Amino acid sequence: MGETEYVRRSPRPFKELQMEAVHKALADAGLRPEDVDGIVTEGTEMPKLFPLDAMAANLGIVRSFSATISNVGAGIVTAPLLAAMAIAAGHANVVLSYFGVDWGSAAGGPYAFHKPTRPRFRSRCLSGTLGRGRVGEEQEWS
Repeated sequence: MGETEYVRRSPRPFKELQMEAVHKALADAGLRPEDVDGIVTEGTEMPKLFPLDAMAANLGIVRSFSATISNVGAGIVTAPLLAAMAIAAGHANVVLSYFGVDWGSAAGGPYAFHKPTRPRFRSRCLSGTLGRGRVGEEQEWS
């Protein structure tokens, strides 16, 4: 496992922070970059922030396996499972799973990031415990 220090706004570039975390993870596992032959990550944000090809180039590796997976916010949760499946199937021997965000360094922080795609939910209040309204009344949540 590798991570950078937690800061609200970092003066360091995102990719530099990401590479620091990756190198720390490799060191923690007793591995070198050249040991890695597979890469997986979340498929919604990471392709824009630090694509697989860029990560491979920064590590100087040749991949036998790479993939992204996106289950809305669960992509990074399922990425290690995808890595384990790739190893079990013989597609790779060492698979790096990485993820990072720089919402704290961006103008508006995480609130600005989520605002354009903020979902609106409709739910049926069956017990009255979901908020205002009567039992069985439809509620719109935003």
